[in-house]
Amino acid sequence: MLGVETEDQLKALDPDTLEALMNVRVDRGHWKLQRKTALFLFLKTSEGGYPSWKDEVIAEKGEAAAELILAATPKRYSYKVDVAL
Repeated sequence: MLGVETEDQLKALDPDTLEALMNVRVDRGHWKLQRKTALFLFLKTSEGGYPSWKDEVIAEKGEAAAELILAATPKRYSYKVDVAL
């Protein structure tokens, strides 16, 4: 539907890229609104790297080490589909 094959690929898409992919699919005719089709959009529900180990790294190696790891951790996004009825 969006050109992604897995949930992990979808989670790696930032909101701007997701919107751009949706627009490309609409422009190419992959999605066609038909009579009585509900309008929908993707709403981001969360964002971040979510490292559970941050406090341990700070305790052992300091804040700077934790910040380096956070900077190198790719962001992950969660979305929900909002359908207007």
